[in-house]
Formats: sequence, C-alpha cells, structure tokens
Amino acid sequence: MLVALLDSAKDCYQRAADAHNRAAMTRDGEYRLFLLQMERRWIRLAQHFETGQRIETFLIQRGSAE
Repeated sequence: MLVALLDSAKDCYQRAADAHNRAAMTRDGEYRLFLLQMERRWIRLAQHFETGQRIETFLIQRGSAE
C-alpha cells in the first residue's frame, strides 16, 4: 500500500507540473487560470496521498512496537 500511495503522489506532482508548464505556454488568460487551478488541485491531492502514507507508516511502526 505504501508504494501505491507514493506512486499516486508522484503522479499527481507530475500532472501538476504538466498543468503549470501548459499554463506558462498559453496566451489565453482564462485557460491559463484554469490550468493554474488544476495545478493547485493536483498538488493538494498529492499532499493528501502523502498524508495517508505518513499515517500508514505511523500505524505500521506503532503495530510493530507493541
């Protein structure tokens, strides 16, 4: 499960970077705003996956300590 969460976060960060790069290349202001909003959403989703990974790691470590 940990690998899946890390892979998901990595994918989200890649998609955020792609959205950022596309926003930098477009001349359409409305589309640029949309892409920058998508970048922020991908980053937020990646952070959620990372939080899940930290929780899972904590629970695994806690379980092995008992």
